[in-house]
Amino acid sequence: MIAFRYRKIKFAIDEIENSYLWFSSIKGLDDPFDCNIVQKKNTDVFSAVHTLERFVPDSFPIGTSNQLIGISNYLPEAAQDILRTMSICCFSKRATIGPMWAHYGGDWSGVCIEYDLSNIVTLRDVTYNDVRPIATPSNLTQSKITESLILTKSPEWSYQEELRATRPLKKEGVGAKKEIPRHALRAIHLGPKSDDKARNKLLKLSNKLKIPLYLISLHAEKFSLVNQPWPGPQGKFQN
Repeated sequence: MIAFRYRKIKFAIDEIENSYLWFSSIKGLDDPFDCNIVQKKNTDVFSAVHTLERFVPDSFPIGTSNQLIGISNYLPEAAQDILRTMSICCFSKRATIGPMWAHYGGDWSGVCIEYDLSNIVTLRDVTYNDVRPIATPSNLTQSKITESLILTKSPEWSYQEELRATRPLKKEGVGAKKEIPRHALRAIHLGPKSDDKARNKLLKLSNKLKIPLYLISLHAEKFSLVNQPWPGPQGKFQN
């Protein structure tokens, strides 16, 4: 699958030169809602069990409802325990998303790295929903946590067109590198505000690795971005 990763120059150069992806711990995410589990109490169930305690004590001993409440209170904590053992690497579906350049691409001066990660990592689409993920007994497994909790965000973030890869952490709270083969790197896309020093460095890298280099620029008439091969046919820098 083709994926794009917006990065500041200093991170991008190291990741390109050394062929790795950086997986962040959950606590490194910038959205406080992200992977933040909701506790939802089913008051109707608790009320019904409390009634049964009174009228059918042999089947529902006194204290059963309190035990259920205790279990319910533990679910978000259990989900967070699982999340703390996992790490995330985030991507987008294209290199021409303006807000991504502003927020993650070094304020338009960074790089968007294009990868083909087929058979290297599993990428999943993030879904955007007004309702926050809820911890339930049925989703307290690592696969369910990934499907329902890690891959759900507010619609306010839908501009990211996000894809995510996950992997276990070796040490809780500490991100880690994942080495990838050279052929996974498909292209380098330069931000429109990247300076000559960064462009020269990345031009050398693209020549060394034999991968295309592109320059993102502003469309002359529309509120959109243009992505063109760079430098020009004469080998000179062209904006």
